[in-house]
Amino acid sequence: MKTRERLKQIKKSTSWGARLFLAHDRIPGTKHDEEIMDIHVWLMAPNDPEARHKLAGLGMQMARAVSARKSAWFREWADAIDEWRKHKPHPDKLRAAIMSYALFHSNASPGKPMPDRTFQMKAIIDYLKTTKVGVNNNTPRVVYRICDELGIAIKGEPGKPKTTAK
Repeated sequence: MKTRERLKQIKKSTSWGARLFLAHDRIPGTKHDEEIMDIHVWLMAPNDPEARHKLAGLGMQMARAVSARKSAWFREWADAIDEWRKHKPHPDKLRAAIMSYALFHSNASPGKPMPDRTFQMKAIIDYLKTTKVGVNNNTPRVVYRICDELGIAIKGEPGKPKTTAK
């Protein structure tokens, strides 16, 4: 998935878990991404009655497509699976790290919207230093911009601290 498309999807997404998943660029951006992710989850729990029911429903979709001679349905799925196989992730490490920090420190559930909470820039920068994200003099400016895009509140104003006259 191209970076601009991924950023648009991150902004549109209401779930923080989905936003984090998009920032890690684990999905290629096909029509069937959600269903393919669900299938992976369902296959990991073969004894779960709900997973069995969902997989049986997918089997029914396939049977209906065969019965109706809809070969285009199978081509769509084959193309989506090929895209998943060829997909090479290009994660946005800084954005993902900021979202991980905000999720962890707000005790938010990944499937729900982020609760209103204000974070300190110093704490975020200190966290980024512990990750594999490179931190430099420009990082606070980029963090402010990303947090503003994601709706994460930062305490204080961007820019250099005001010096007081002595």
